[in-house]
Amino acid sequence: MGKRMKFRTITLVTVGMLSFVHARSVGHAAVTNPALIASVTIAAQPQALNPPYLGEMPAVDRVVSAMQTADPRETALRQIGAFYQLMEIIKTLSGHREFRGFTPDEARIIQMYNVAQYTVAQAADKSFAGPSGGSTKFSETTPYRYGRWDPRFGVEGIQTFKIFLSPTLKAEFEKIVGGDNARREARAQSYRNDAAAPAPQQTAGGAVKPGSQAELRRCIESGRSQRVCFTEVLNNGMDQITGISLKQPTSPGLRMTGDYSGPGGFRLIFQPDKVTMVCRGVPSPQPYSVEVTDNQADVKIQNGSRTVVFALGQDGKLTGSGSIRVTGQVAAGTTTEQTAGMTTQKTTRQRELTPLEAQNYPGAKQNGQTYTTTEDATELVYGPTGTRTVTTFVTKTADCSLGVMTPTGPTPLPPDIENPIGMLTTIFSGASVLMNGGSKEAALSEMLNLDKAPAPGLRMSGRYAGEGGFSITFHPESATIACGDAEQALEYSIQRTANQTLLKIRDNPSPIGLQLKRDGSLFGEGNVQVNGRVIVGTTEDPKNPFIYSPKIGRCAMGSLVANGSVSTNGPTTTAASPPAVVTAAPGATQSAASASLSIVSGFATQPGVGNPLAGKTVLVVKDSFENILTRAGWISPGSSTTALTSWA
Repeated sequence: MGKRMKFRTITLVTVGMLSFVHARSVGHAAVTNPALIASVTIAAQPQALNPPYLGEMPAVDRVVSAMQTADPRETALRQIGAFYQLMEIIKTLSGHREFRGFTPDEARIIQMYNVAQYTVAQAADKSFAGPSGGSTKFSETTPYRYGRWDPRFGVEGIQTFKIFLSPTLKAEFEKIVGGDNARREARAQSYRNDAAAPAPQQTAGGAVKPGSQAELRRCIESGRSQRVCFTEVLNNGMDQITGISLKQPTSPGLRMTGDYSGPGGFRLIFQPDKVTMVCRGVPSPQPYSVEVTDNQADVKIQNGSRTVVFALGQDGKLTGSGSIRVTGQVAAGTTTEQTAGMTTQKTTRQRELTPLEAQNYPGAKQNGQTYTTTEDATELVYGPTGTRTVTTFVTKTADCSLGVMTPTGPTPLPPDIENPIGMLTTIFSGASVLMNGGSKEAALSEMLNLDKAPAPGLRMSGRYAGEGGFSITFHPESATIACGDAEQALEYSIQRTANQTLLKIRDNPSPIGLQLKRDGSLFGEGNVQVNGRVIVGTTEDPKNPFIYSPKIGRCAMGSLVANGSVSTNGPTTTAASPPAVVTAAPGATQSAASASLSIVSGFATQPGVGNPLAGKTVLVVKDSFENILTRAGWISPGSSTTALTSWA
């Protein structure tokens, strides 16, 4: 006779199991101490759970009781956090089953905690209605929702391990998490080592192979974000592998960014390669162009066979006239579809045993000289897995009147989300915030990256280069200036005056200014210093993983043309390290090499009129003009005649 199994009943307390302490606090009304309205028995389960570690998992009512404090709000937050952490502990200890399928006991207990957490959250939101702690509702505050890899998990705020679980189980959890962290750090270190490795030999003109580690390294060194660099380099690498580019070709020149709203429900949402017109909820993405004359900037949108023109004013507003008909796809409803895939199917099978093996199977049945036993088995089968809800779309047309379009904010979605690789890196950026205990709002903010989005208005695209060795490459979020091997990504803006289009690059403390000419070229006066950097090492800080050394380049600006080649003979100097500081000996004068001269024009800037000193040669001498003229015989020694009177 087989062993007799002992049974226990796991009870789930539903509706009203919060058990908040009946108290009154200043600033909120008393919270009713709810009674246990219903007690639902899940099922009678054997005490020997599968896997055995589940035997330590506390019942719902024990968790509710252990998390009570004098403050009903804190009680609810601790209960929500405790159920979340217990579910994370089971998922961690389950190992690969978290992704391949839990055991029935694991799935049942996770569901039990999940329902309990939901019930607490619903009751708390009802009792403490309204926003809380920067979240839209109370239950989204989640101060104890640490990621399982966070050192604070289970020990800080809520001592989940100490209250509910044994030191042995805690040690097993820490072993698994420690292994995960070690593997993650090894991968991160590998990435950092790759980025910090000596850069491979570049081709003439400083070009690197698209999708290569050199391209990634160069992007990060310029100062652009790692997320943007990974997205662009992975996209370029995929293009190289497949020979197919998913990126829309964009012509060099002016573009637009931002979200503009007009009368009658009409809206314009600009991306680098398209603009989405929205008329009374009907969206229609279309190509556009920006054309500039001496006194006018026009945004032209191709809407079917008609070109719609909006004038961009100096106040930043777009102005159109007439009416427009927009045709696009809109959601019409939802349908339910059957899904299919690989599922785990539980079956039973008969196994034949020898008399010696049968001694280990109390339930084995004897059939002559052999024994048989029934075993549970699982197998992977392809078949129905459930259903999913699918949104259906229909074509709709709407008419709107055009007028003044006012900028309401930056483009709602980042440009890199328009391609599959960008979508993945965007999702991963949000997931990393959640894994480190961040809120949903913080994860969404990281994914959309709106706080770093440029303000609505004119932007540039393409790469511009000049004969002096200076070049500018425009990105949706920044402009990378380059001089030789020195590169620096900086914020920029486009400003319109009465008859000029000016490019302002925010290089502190000396901003860089260039003018966009009618032929599409950029023109700037004087020289520019590019404060680049190179990776020389790594750190343990995940937010600042690299050590940099300065790399300085100095070039003349002059005229920059789209897709132009950089001259290698221009007046370019680069330094891989900062200039050495020379200390003068006592009594010695400072070396003249450390002196600098700055010449500033005093002529007032007039629109459309060039500076009279532009392009002029300035002769710098070490002595006064009077002494030079005296030595040349133009002025008698000891005379009071000045150089000015001699010149006259």
